[in-house]
Order: sequence, then structure tokens, then C-alpha cells
Amino acid sequence: MDRQREMQAWRTSHPVAGRPLRHALRDTLPGLAAAPAVALAAGLALGAGAPEVRAETLAEAMARAYQYNPQLLAARSALRAVDEQAAQASANWRPGVTFSADAGLTAARTKGARGGFQSANRIPGGASLNVTQNLYRGGRNLHQWRRANYNISAQRARLAGVEQTVLLNAVRAYMNVVRDLAVVRLNRNNEQVLARQLQATRDRFSVGEVTRTDVSQAQARLARARAATIQAQGILQASRANYANVVGELLMNKLNE
Repeated sequence: MDRQREMQAWRTSHPVAGRPLRHALRDTLPGLAAAPAVALAAGLALGAGAPEVRAETLAEAMARAYQYNPQLLAARSALRAVDEQAAQASANWRPGVTFSADAGLTAARTKGARGGFQSANRIPGGASLNVTQNLYRGGRNLHQWRRANYNISAQRARLAGVEQTVLLNAVRAYMNVVRDLAVVRLNRNNEQVLARQLQATRDRFSVGEVTRTDVSQAQARLARARAATIQAQGILQASRANYANVVGELLMNKLNE
């Protein structure tokens, strides 16, 4: 009974808890999209008292991906190309007009009976205008028009799918950079703490409180922390490169180490 009361009180203080996942995400995600997501992630990773990571928001990253992602730009170009099929199909109902014209110049010079010369110049020319209108093509006009519209609807659906995939990848890439940046900072802080511990161990060794083995162990811990920092920096660079690939820009300039 006490356990049930505690669970009921916890659910009351946490409105999102105990609700279906889709409802919780629906109520939570709009606020996260508008808030600085970097500060949120850094607070979760480093603690409330850690320094805040100031950077562009998640919404800005998604907007840039929507504008500059190469895959999305290619899908939009493909849709514009397919849109032309509707105009081509509608042209079968319209009349066809052809116009042609020609012109020339002829010059003649003849000798007269009295020994003189006579010249005659002519400029022949002509023009024609033809208008044709198909009355019936066996239903091809209608079916070509329908096929064009179906192709356009299908291409729009493909574009919507690409948009969803690109935006999801942008969110993942952005949060990976935020996570890896927090890991780098955490490892650097751990390295600084171990460096101070090594110095303290050396001081204690100098007065005979500890042995040389304790100093070696402190040095090993510091070396391991430095290796972890270098590894975390490599992972961060890979995440930033993936972000540039998804968003279409080189780097999040405001996310500095």
C-alpha cells in the first residue's frame, strides 16, 4: 500500500511519467526544439553546477539542414523535374502552331537590241502559318495527364520521406556533437584532478609517507586519463564531420571546446 502511494505521488509530481510515450514526446519535444538544446544536454551530462555550453540551438541546426543538406536539395530538384511532366501532358490538349517564312533576292542583267544593258532585281518571299488541333487521340491525353500527376504525388511523398530522414539525422548529428563535447570536457577535468593527485602523491613521497609504487600508480592513472581525453577528442572530430555532412555546413562554429 505504501509503495502504491509513493508511485502515485511520484506520477503526480511528474506529469509526463506514466503516460504513453507518444503523448509524452508530443508534449515535450516542442519545448526542446525551441530551447537551447546544447545547454540542456550539457546540464544533463556535466551536472547543474557545470558551465553552460553556449551554441546554436537544435532548431537552428535543423533549419540549416533543411536549407543546405545536399540530399534534400537533390530531392527538391528531382521534384521540380517531375513537375514539368504535368505541363508536358497538358500541352497535348492545346493547339500546335508552326510559322515559316522565306525571302530571297534575284538580279538579272540583259543586253538590249541597241547595245545597252537592262537590269531587273526581284525580291521573292513567302510566309505560312499552320495551326493544328488534335480532336481525339484515343484517350492518351487524359491518361498521360493522370500519370504525370501520379508521378508528381509520388515524388512529393519521396521528398517528404527524405525530409524526415534528413531532419532526424540532423538531430542525431547535433546531439552527438553535444554529447562528445561534454565527454571531452569531463575527461579534461578528470585529467586535471589526476594531475593534482599525482603532484600530491609526489609531495607525500618526498616526505616518506608513500612508496614509489604509489607514485607510479598515480602516473599510470594520469596517463590513462590523457589517453581517454585524446580518444574523446577524436570521436568529437568525427561527430563534427558527420554534422557537416548532414547539415551541409563545415562546422558549428559556436560549439568550441
